[in-house]
Amino acid sequence: MRTSTFALTTLVAASSLTLAWSYGQQTSQSELLIPELITGNPNPTVTETSSAQPQEPGTSTSTQAPATPDPGATTQPTTAQPTQTQTATQAPAATQTATAAPAPVTKTVTSDPIDYKYGTVQISMTKTDGLITAINMVQGDATNGRAEAYVTLISATIQVQGTNYGNISGATFTTDAFKKAVDNVLKKF
Repeated sequence: MRTSTFALTTLVAASSLTLAWSYGQQTSQSELLIPELITGNPNPTVTETSSAQPQEPGTSTSTQAPATPDPGATTQPTTAQPTQTQTATQAPAATQTATAAPAPVTKTVTSDPIDYKYGTVQISMTKTDGLITAINMVQGDATNGRAEAYVTLISATIQVQGTNYGNISGATFTTDAFKKAVDNVLKKF
């Protein structure tokens, strides 16, 4: 039951993200065409530039915000606050300068040692852009099946992004100590 619910939830989330991305692509493409319609220039090329780039001779610079169409409104040009610098030239094709996506933020933190009935548990957790991506055992007794329990606990923690899961049968003390270590390291992020 839980696996099918998880699969269905994942499918719905992926579909929603795909639709949102597709809508965003259509919106951003139509926003690039709006300045052409407002200026009435039949063949403009719009190239986004930053103030640090040198301008080519014979180009003009204007400051103009992209207009967002309102589905219920009539089509009329509107005035907007200046937010973006654009350079217009008389080239036959339109080009757009793509900006690089920011690098993912990765941080690794080690928990305090958690002492329990069968030894000590200490973990090292890595988060990338706020999501748990890896957990490594720094300290932990691996006898009497505990090594297998740690593998299962690490997988469950990454899957649910926290400690909201049940205990492993026969490893209740180990599970409790591991969850305490996870909670401890999460407080340090």
